[in-house]
Amino acid sequence: MLLGWWVNRLEQRATKRLRLGALAAPVVVGLLAIVMMVAGPWFVRHLGVARAQSGQASGLTIAMVVHLLLALIVIALLVLGARFAKLVPLLAVVLVVDLLTFAMFDATGLIGSGTPTEPSRAYASGVLTSQGRFALVDPSGAQTQFYRRLGEPNMNVFTGLASMQGYGALVSNYYDASTGTHPVSGLSACHLAQGKFVQLRLNSLVLASSLLMGLRPNRDARDCVSVPRSTSSSRYFGERLDVAAVELTTSAPSSSPSLESIRFVNSTGIPIGTTYLVTGSGPQRLTLPSPRRAAGMIVRSSQPTRLVRVGVTTVTGIHYYLDSDFALAVASAKWRLRSTLGDVQVFRAAHLRPSAWLVRPRHGEAVTSVTTDQWGNAWVNVRTTHRSVLERSEAYLPGWRATARNLKTGVRVELNINRAGLIQRVVVPAGTWRVQFFYDAPNVEAGVGASVVGVVALGAAVFNIRRRRRFDKVTS
Repeated sequence: MLLGWWVNRLEQRATKRLRLGALAAPVVVGLLAIVMMVAGPWFVRHLGVARAQSGQASGLTIAMVVHLLLALIVIALLVLGARFAKLVPLLAVVLVVDLLTFAMFDATGLIGSGTPTEPSRAYASGVLTSQGRFALVDPSGAQTQFYRRLGEPNMNVFTGLASMQGYGALVSNYYDASTGTHPVSGLSACHLAQGKFVQLRLNSLVLASSLLMGLRPNRDARDCVSVPRSTSSSRYFGERLDVAAVELTTSAPSSSPSLESIRFVNSTGIPIGTTYLVTGSGPQRLTLPSPRRAAGMIVRSSQPTRLVRVGVTTVTGIHYYLDSDFALAVASAKWRLRSTLGDVQVFRAAHLRPSAWLVRPRHGEAVTSVTTDQWGNAWVNVRTTHRSVLERSEAYLPGWRATARNLKTGVRVELNINRAGLIQRVVVPAGTWRVQFFYDAPNVEAGVGASVVGVVALGAAVFNIRRRRRFDKVTS
């Protein structure tokens, strides 16, 4: 901005007073580039960036070198400016190069980001799935490089897979507040445990290991996610660990001791190795005869028991607590471990709802088919014997409309779309119908009109400026 101001003043022959001020911009940019190249992670941490994310600053060396060279060129031009007859065109060229550098390195990350510019749909589908929606969760940002290969943030426009976050998500004010998915790589563990994402067809969930285990107990876990009494519960590590001991604190409904069995699972959730038995109530510690490399474990009890506290100790002596909100949210049979990739784990929903369904259907009532197109329009064929409620796993937003055509009589009716939680709901009359959902953006006509007025006003302003310049030339 200072450089642009300098160029403008230079054209007005006011160079002497502003040369020192114009030098401030390239000098500051050059110093920042040097600091980022020498101690980038340390510098960004002092600016408030989390330690897990600060390491990404070390990958900006190429961009910083280019910025430093541009700053040195500008300084040279400004210091030696009086000797150049074409200083303004040279500075204009530098401005254009600087804008291109910002666009390529910083704004888009097309160069020097260390990540693919277009994630592979085949790779993302292999790790996740093409059915339902997915969520990549890691508020710390430590998994950003890996998540970008899966289509986050907002890069699922290339993979074509539906996301709970960014593009392809059900984004609206009430949706963000209800799900906690507004921040990039964010998701509410409480709502996950409460099943709010079932109607949204969340099918693949990727969690960083830091969300599943910690070095300190999560004393607030039970305030968010309840720990029910059960005869079976799972705990996952987020990565593969060499486990030397397991600590359990149980709460049985009676004074009689319960019998717990512990069996470890591999990176895909398949039970492996020996089944270990622990008898008693309260705090229990099981020291393994030999270390077991595993990605999680399943704890089963002879009677319904609440696991108050669960932890593991590795062969290196590090103790991890497995009572975080996310650890409890995926502990039930509703989620299954699909794979362990480094220090992240991919979970798959045990059951996935269809994209549209009838609420409490009676005998003979059903959704027979659902088809969609690339623009988001959907056609749902339903067969009902009574006036029935049809729900569709799509965001309830202003502008969505629905019409129904009776496949036997050809009669068409318009249906009112209401909100059912976070999704759409319509009431379908009795009969065999083909319901079409389509989006008609509200206030489009007003927006087009405002754009036309803006273009006309801009053209008038340009015409007026050019006329004044011609008048000034004639006058001079």
